[in-house]
Amino acid sequence: VTAQGTVTIGAKDILSLAGDDRAVYPRPSVGKLTLDISDSATTVTITPVGVGDLDYAPSGFVRVGSEVMAYTRAGDVLTLVRAQGGTSSTSHKVGDTVQQVGEFSGVKVQDILYELMTVGANISPAYIPESEWDAEQVAYLSRKYSALITAPTGVSKLIAELAEQIGFFMFWDEVGEKIRFKAIRPNAGTDAIYELTAERDILADSLSL
Repeated sequence: VTAQGTVTIGAKDILSLAGDDRAVYPRPSVGKLTLDISDSATTVTITPVGVGDLDYAPSGFVRVGSEVMAYTRAGDVLTLVRAQGGTSSTSHKVGDTVQQVGEFSGVKVQDILYELMTVGANISPAYIPESEWDAEQVAYLSRKYSALITAPTGVSKLIAELAEQIGFFMFWDEVGEKIRFKAIRPNAGTDAIYELTAERDILADSLSL
């Protein structure tokens, strides 16, 4: 409140939680190599003790340095298939970070977005109308997608890339308190079409070229 009585209120919607400054996917991993490994090693142990069960899926992909490896896990021991995702097998040093890779294999776009929102940005599923998202995908976005995300990347950046390449919008519906997902498409017969007029809808002098 200013001395003149002006009150300023700042507000953010739920999508601000997906901002690149606070949300990344996959989440940064903390496991590190306990020993140097050669470019042909097929097993590694990660530290600290117990981090495997806490921080890593039973199987999937990890990245060490610039190399991506497929793995299966038993406790803190990873059994590896080297040089995946177009990378080359190289040696690595004790203490190098073993980063869990985000993997999508033949996944529908709304399921990718759900994973990014709930896991990457820690947004409650209560804000996501899954049945509506599914219906939009079935009607307009039938393709499936595969990708390896090998380093923690901003959730907002990932969603923006998907939106540009696939063709959809995501936005916050402050009245319904839901995150809406819409394909870029012609209006369906049931979609309401609103006419905007200068007299009723557009604030004077608010538009410019």
